[in-house]
Amino acid sequence: MPIAYEFGPDLVIVSAGYDCALGCPYGCFSLSPAVFAHLTNRLMVLADGNVIVALEGGYNVESLSDGVAHTISALLGDPLPSLESLKPVLSGTKEAIRKCVSVLRTKWKSLNIFPIKQELSPKDMSGLSINTWKTVMVPTTDVEPCRRSEDEVAAANKKLADLRRICSFTEMTDQQRACLVYDSRMENHKSELERQQPECPARTRRAYELLEEYGLARRCKRTEARVASEEELLRIHSQDYIDALKNTATMPQAAINEFAERFQSVFLNKHTYDSASLAAGSLLSVVDDICSGEALHGVAVIRPPGHHAEYDRCMGFCFFNNVALAVRHAQESHGLKKIAVIDWDIHHGNGLQHIFEMDPNVLCLSIHRFDEGRYFPNSPDADTAFCGDGEGVGKTVNIPWNGRPIRDGDYLSVFLHVVLPILYEFRAELTIVAAGFDAARGDHLGGVGISMECFGHLTHLLVATSTLNNPVEAETERRRRGVILALEGGYNPTATAEGLSHCVATLLSDTCLRLPSGLAPTDKGAATIRRVVEVQKNHWTSLFDYSPMACHLDQLTDTRLQAVTTSSITAATPTTQASTENHTGTEATVAATTNVATGVSFGSTSSASLFSPYFSLSTTTTQAELSIPAAQEVVMAFEAPQPASPPPANSDADSNSQEAASSQPQQHPTTSATAATVSDLSMGAVPLSDTPQPVAGPLAERSTNRADSGMLRQLVHFADAGIEDLGSFLGLNSSDPTPDRLFAVEPILWCPHLGQVTSASQWRPEVTHPCTRCENRHENWVCLTCYEVYCGRYAQGHMLEHHNTTQHSIVLSLADLSAWCYVCNSYIHNEVLLEAKQALHLAKFGVVMPT
Repeated sequence: MPIAYEFGPDLVIVSAGYDCALGCPYGCFSLSPAVFAHLTNRLMVLADGNVIVALEGGYNVESLSDGVAHTISALLGDPLPSLESLKPVLSGTKEAIRKCVSVLRTKWKSLNIFPIKQELSPKDMSGLSINTWKTVMVPTTDVEPCRRSEDEVAAANKKLADLRRICSFTEMTDQQRACLVYDSRMENHKSELERQQPECPARTRRAYELLEEYGLARRCKRTEARVASEEELLRIHSQDYIDALKNTATMPQAAINEFAERFQSVFLNKHTYDSASLAAGSLLSVVDDICSGEALHGVAVIRPPGHHAEYDRCMGFCFFNNVALAVRHAQESHGLKKIAVIDWDIHHGNGLQHIFEMDPNVLCLSIHRFDEGRYFPNSPDADTAFCGDGEGVGKTVNIPWNGRPIRDGDYLSVFLHVVLPILYEFRAELTIVAAGFDAARGDHLGGVGISMECFGHLTHLLVATSTLNNPVEAETERRRRGVILALEGGYNPTATAEGLSHCVATLLSDTCLRLPSGLAPTDKGAATIRRVVEVQKNHWTSLFDYSPMACHLDQLTDTRLQAVTTSSITAATPTTQASTENHTGTEATVAATTNVATGVSFGSTSSASLFSPYFSLSTTTTQAELSIPAAQEVVMAFEAPQPASPPPANSDADSNSQEAASSQPQQHPTTSATAATVSDLSMGAVPLSDTPQPVAGPLAERSTNRADSGMLRQLVHFADAGIEDLGSFLGLNSSDPTPDRLFAVEPILWCPHLGQVTSASQWRPEVTHPCTRCENRHENWVCLTCYEVYCGRYAQGHMLEHHNTTQHSIVLSLADLSAWCYVCNSYIHNEVLLEAKQALHLAKFGVVMPT
């Protein structure tokens, strides 16, 4: 799966042989037919769900028919069947995996979880004789079947019959698939001191509104919200704490504020106790619906959140620990025993961990930002080393990210390598997700950048493990318990709503939207995963050993590495002469000899041809020209815009973007991605004197020309940054290759929110003016409606909060004079903005802005 995610296929074709299933006389394996449903389900997150399963082998009619039936059931989106307890992976299987990885390790970034002990050059095959067709054995169908006794055959048939009884197929309606709870009364809890608190009523309001807009809410069974009783709250919290919180309902606001100062990062008003009780009780109602068989999955759109709340105190916007209360309710009211809690909120769920750290029947798995203990809540026991206490040792799994960037590839890798193996081994009767969306792209508190679509994929992977331990209660009654999503953090209302919508669509068995190809863990992410496995492998036999391995190179890789080593030595000589060649399908070349010390001259070209959507320049540049490690082929391509991916439930969605340009080109109906060559941009300023030189491009039918380096540097300015290592400048990992292309985002030229821009005639810009709410002076923006200055999301995010509160959409950067529309999620350039830009340019540079 890691390789499949990195490859990003458009179509998945399965060569489906079932001769490894139980009872097949030729395969001699004993796979349960139900496991094929799980394998098929795993593949359905790829290629927008475009999966073709083509029947191959399978020579036991009973196991073959059962395996095919389970495969088709998975393709139809039916709930996955239960599986028997999984046995430890055989040592021979592990060794086979390691051998496979040792060959593929240098080809796929997604395998960088496996550290390399040494690189082995390919073996010399020159002395081996080459077989001809005459010496190759002709394939035959005369396969010797396994010799089994009559008792063994009877036992296999009996087991197949038992499995068929347990793993029946159930067709489900949407109403039976998922239930949903939401109550606007929870929004009465808000800060009376600060209008722009990140934990605001808009979080749940916008989340539910988007579920309705996408048509997801009406597809879910509606669960009635209720208030948690004091008896239910006492399952987790102390009587004194509950009483103290209840008393705030009758206190004046000044006294409430004084009470709040006793705790860390909380605010209260007279409605806080009622709202927190309603949030907890509503989640308990969802648990009731799931455990009684009313629905398979559940979603609780609730606030205030709860995973930071401790036994006797509140903190981090949390008052009652909603998820902990749900776990105890499932255990004490419904008789469940083994429950898994997955906390993917970007903050460590300290309250959840402390409440269950000694409980051997509750698995608490937290994926959070840690930054070596410097990130809230700064819990020292949030690191990998802490894995529970007493009888609960091994049932606490901490996956702490240390440093950024953390991307989709990291989350998918940690799910595939850690979360899913542990869940398959634990076999929970109910899975509850503390679903915080502050890891989403655009959340200024999380600062991580996970795509909204990725949350749908994570949910899909969890659904596969949620029904593993759902035994048959009676011949005529079958209750399956799936996944419950309980909203926790997420402080960009738009990003939170979008991420939750993808999760709900997945629970309703909609297809996950495809993620971009090339997904792989970062260096820091891979290091974290290895640290987690090193600790947890003592408690879970399903975890793979990621000890260093010998990496076998093929001839191509070995040659490439030798070339890199040679060119790196050559690049150290400043007077080296280099040539630039253009390779085409006809092997035509255009060479230009130059001295590295003085730069490289390129042929000029007209702006009309340069900005043609099919313009393409392909060159191969030596290491000496770039003076940077391992330069690859560099390409410049101006591509026609691609349509954005559709949102869940076939509705249009606004993907939450960032004020700063993303590392990926934005997709917008009127925006094209512009790519500049690394080789050109790495060089100094060069006079342009050569005449145009037409070059055959990669597509023969398209017009291509060579681009001048001056034009390229106008597109992407970093040539004079004074950074020797281009990889460091771009924030790449040490193992990442130098990118083939750099992208610059072109702004849209119009949007419907330009009417909000007011006159700047009375505005007197102060470019060093601090944020109105904090002292930040480095990444500030001015609102073009009210002309107030706030910091961007990579500082404290106060401008984003200003937009969420006032709905003022268009802002102007004091740093680079770029304009941004929050609603359109795009940079914008229009003559309406010129008055403000000219005023800011004059104040910043002391000269009139050129037109």
